[in-house]
Amino acid sequence: MGRLLDEFTAKGVDAVILDLRQNPGGSLQEAIDTTGLFIDVDRSSRSRANPATQPYEDLVPGMAWKGPLVILTSKFSASASEILAGAIQDYRRGLVIGDQSTHGKGTVQSLIQLGPKLFHHSEPARLGSLKLTMQQFYVPTARAPRSAASSPT
Repeated sequence: MGRLLDEFTAKGVDAVILDLRQNPGGSLQEAIDTTGLFIDVDRSSRSRANPATQPYEDLVPGMAWKGPLVILTSKFSASASEILAGAIQDYRRGLVIGDQSTHGKGTVQSLIQLGPKLFHHSEPARLGSLKLTMQQFYVPTARAPRSAASSPT
């Protein structure tokens, strides 16, 4: 995505619209890295209400896109896409447009294959898996991301 944004700058593109409608989320690290393409500040997700929470930061300095930015969300935008939209909104880096609220998931989950863990079976897909919630996400202002699209930037 960084390479594409560099091309947009070189070609004089006026604005970028990032469509996260119906985006079910994905990797937290990808959300952090993508956010870092658009902002250049301390991108910690540490909760100001609870300083013991673990911060996640984009370690790459600079911005790949400095121009106008619009993020489209919907009630089906979930998880990492909510974190990205929420961070853009919190840092007032772009305009977030969409439904009254996003999905409100904001959690980190891991899939644990049951076969190797419980039965030492060589075909774990046949025995199922367990989805375990490991963490709760917070955007930079320490609010849960469920209201990422609820107020305009």
